Amino acid sequence: MSTLALFLAVVLIPFHTSFAADAGRSSPATQRPAAPPQVPKSGSPPPAKAVPAPTLPKSPSPDYAVSVAKQDVLPNGRLRVKFRVENLGNKAGAPATIRIRYGSPCPGGENWTGIQNGELAVKGLGAGESAIVPTVYPFITPEDLAGKGCKYLVELRQGSVPWADANPANDRMHLYTKKLSLPDLVVETYPGEKFDAYGKRMHGFLVKNQGEGPAGPSVAWYKFRPGKNKPYEEKKVSVPALAPGQSFKLFGEAPEYDPDVEVGIQVDWKNDVAEQNEKNNHYGNISTVPVP
Repeated sequence: MSTLALFLAVVLIPFHTSFAADAGRSSPATQRPAAPPQVPKSGSPPPAKAVPAPTLPKSPSPDYAVSVAKQDVLPNGRLRVKFRVENLGNKAGAPATIRIRYGSPCPGGENWTGIQNGELAVKGLGAGESAIVPTVYPFITPEDLAGKGCKYLVELRQGSVPWADANPANDRMHLYTKKLSLPDLVVETYPGEKFDAYGKRMHGFLVKNQGEGPAGPSVAWYKFRPGKNKPYEEKKVSVPALAPGQSFKLFGEAPEYDPDVEVGIQVDWKNDVAEQNEKNNHYGNISTVPVP
């Protein structure tokens, strides 16, 4: 190979190779923009984010709520309650009252016929303020006395109508007294061991608890004449606590079946004991009972 041919082979072949490589590239000005990603026909675009609605300020209004603050069962079975009334709203409220009613028959029903404790006064409460309202008298109904328990309706009122505010659901509540195992005090006679001068058998008198629950201490009144031309005796006797079935000897003996014997006995004279039956506390043919 001649010197000229060797020179051309060394210089021109690399140049041709570089040009050929550059020829396959396009300049930045001639490049096409990338196509956007395709959404499949079977798919759906992601949902737009929900924009929360602006919170509007509440209009000022009172919101009274009634609840039980304290509840005590007394030794005689009655229920004493203190209510709490709160203003949960953002505006002061007017004075109100609490009315407590019980159903008829009780328990059961919404036929609220009886009223307990009258109407309890509640002062006007500022926003966030509360008040304690005690009951004037312990809860008691004939059904409670019989040991059945009872359902009460406690409601806030304004004058002659129910209380009305932003949340009427907490303006009333139900209160239940439990079924109690109550005592039942009665007078019974028992055979004595003596005979009078005429050979008549003597008998004595007992206070007996024939109920299901214990009876606390009580007082018995009696007026007694053991026979014709005998002087009257009248006494008040303290009767101790009696368990179910337990008895207490009240006083002396008298001839059995003697028409001249006069006796009048009233157990639980001061009504200290809540009983299953309050109508069987008297015994005898002297019916006049003095007021405690």
